[in-house]
Amino acid sequence: MRELSPLRLCLGLTVSLLAWLDNAAAVASNRPHLRPSFVENLGQLARDVAFYVPGRTESLAVMRGGRIAHFLNEAEKGNPTLTETFVAGKPGPTAGHRAATNVSYFLGDDPRRWQRDLPTFDDIQLGEVWPGVAVSLHARDGRVEKVFSLGRGALVRRIRVRLTGISALRLEQDGALLARVRDGEVRFTPPIAYQDRNGTRLPVRVVYSVGRSSYGFRLGRHDPALPVVIDPILQSTYIGGADADSVNAMVIDASTGDVIVGGHSYSNPGRGVDGFVARFDSTLKTLRHFTYVGGSDGDEILSVTVHPVTGDVYVAGFTTSTDFPGTTAGAQPHNAASEDGFVARLDSTLTSILGATYFGGHNVDKVVGVAVHPSTGEVFIAGKTMSADLPGTVGAGRPDFNADLDGFVARLDPTLARLNQTTYLSNHRSVLHTMTIHRSTGEILVGGHGDVTASLLGRLDPSLRSPAQFTFIEAASDIDLYGIAIDPLDGDVLATGWTLESGLPGAEGGAQPTARGAPGDVDAYVVRYDSSLTTLRQSTFLGGSDADYGYAIAVDTQTGDVYVAGETLSTDLPATTGAAQQEPGGGFDGFVARLDPNLTRFVRTTYLGAGGDDTPLAISVHPGSGEVLVAGETTSPSFPGAPCGARPSYAGGAEFFGGDGFVTRLSADLLDNSQEFANESCREPVLLESRDRRPRPIGPRQ
Repeated sequence: MRELSPLRLCLGLTVSLLAWLDNAAAVASNRPHLRPSFVENLGQLARDVAFYVPGRTESLAVMRGGRIAHFLNEAEKGNPTLTETFVAGKPGPTAGHRAATNVSYFLGDDPRRWQRDLPTFDDIQLGEVWPGVAVSLHARDGRVEKVFSLGRGALVRRIRVRLTGISALRLEQDGALLARVRDGEVRFTPPIAYQDRNGTRLPVRVVYSVGRSSYGFRLGRHDPALPVVIDPILQSTYIGGADADSVNAMVIDASTGDVIVGGHSYSNPGRGVDGFVARFDSTLKTLRHFTYVGGSDGDEILSVTVHPVTGDVYVAGFTTSTDFPGTTAGAQPHNAASEDGFVARLDSTLTSILGATYFGGHNVDKVVGVAVHPSTGEVFIAGKTMSADLPGTVGAGRPDFNADLDGFVARLDPTLARLNQTTYLSNHRSVLHTMTIHRSTGEILVGGHGDVTASLLGRLDPSLRSPAQFTFIEAASDIDLYGIAIDPLDGDVLATGWTLESGLPGAEGGAQPTARGAPGDVDAYVVRYDSSLTTLRQSTFLGGSDADYGYAIAVDTQTGDVYVAGETLSTDLPATTGAAQQEPGGGFDGFVARLDPNLTRFVRTTYLGAGGDDTPLAISVHPGSGEVLVAGETTSPSFPGAPCGARPSYAGGAEFFGGDGFVTRLSADLLDNSQEFANESCREPVLLESRDRRPRPIGPRQ
């Protein structure tokens, strides 16, 4: 059953009926556009739509004639589940107050269909629908409200809303309104009424007035001299809609301090999965811009970086679309197979796509990392491939594909119009998960899975014309590597991942020299090599008595301290006393651990999560404040610190296939005095009814 949240009736200078449709209801914040806002239709949808709040499975459209259409299922396409019409009313929708966020759509390869920098609005005014009764829609705190404002002398009985698409309508014992629709039931929660008098809010009785397929309201005793309002009831932020969304990558713009994230979303109306990139201010309280990037099929962004001079934003990932935007002048303008890698270049405001290119051969290819050379401005991408015919391999350090699955690194000019060089990685099976670039030398560092019993770290000359140099972290059983960072103070290379092995090379003398999990449990690990990858300086396990995975790593440029982010089932992680979140929240929790530069001591560890599964996938240290930024995906409806964020409420997702992305800002010391978890000026979290979820099978992220 779907539920529409409560109506509250207050008596004040005007009468307002607010129908709140919350995140579990028909018009949730159903997209990774953070605060739900109304987008004006400027040609991206059918002509009869004036404004809309998008979502893949649940969305709302305000039609030009004033009808309100609710789409509760993706399968409905253009047919709403439920439509509200104002009986004998004369609505005329116009834009209200501008919201802080703009949105762009770069979907498909036809630039005429792209929509740049579209304004969004916090409210839509429908005007005086009935004599003395004005109607408006408001987007607030993760919800959309329908507001009927009655002036003095206006008659509440004039308000009558017809519901189309229902087979039955009845009043429940608790005062709720239940509508039967073709896929189940929609429940309008009981109305609440109040009247403002000299700053004091006085309750007023209000009930639905129910017809065969329509509703209105009846008021109890109240002051007739006053109008009536019927009204429904450091930092984290969600980013997501009613379907599955994830933040996969993050970068901090050093010139502005803004936080830029990239990922994928299933919450875009009428589509499958699209990539997205979003820019927040450094506090995570303002979403400056949100942009979809993709074609007519599946697209996912796995990496994002910023050009240090121009400020242009590069995003990379993989796509099955044959009409990916901006590729016409790209080095590879066409998709070579069912799944190709891609890299795209946007301006710093995310409102223009400046270029893009496919990258791949005639099999499956994925780009997992993108970086900009610090002096030449060339763009490097790295990934994994099953293609024996990647372009640009002539003259490479390793020109031939020698296994069924290999890594690759490629070098393109800054415009993405020319491919300068590509090299395969090794002469055996290898899977890359991560890449970074040395800010001084331009050397490329890659990491991933070498074979069943070894993680690999690779170092390549930026020309890509010399064979890569490798070091392998060997174990007797599974081991993998997911995150790399370079210490800017001495050039050392640090990495994190997970292993099933109870022994780890070089762990003697480390912060945690032995695994703490039971046999068969996975433990996170951290390693430190010299810049040439020839000397293992130190390694350490990182975990508790259950499964722990390391996914991302960063180095504080001032102190040299090492931060590691991942997920855990352990309830006894080391050094959590006094941390921002000392106790796990349940399910798979995220964690952030801070170690000294030598990996010999845990400075502090904090859990990060609440009730659902919480998976950090990216971590950065802010170059100005030293604060720690973490991003990933969550199924927790009450993620810590979110009530103060740009998107304070969880939008959810379908069972087994849902969740929101998140971004979290922590103090450098990871202590519990951070604003993320103790900001008294913020409203309380919005706690939604949790869905029953089966435990996720324990296993590594693919």
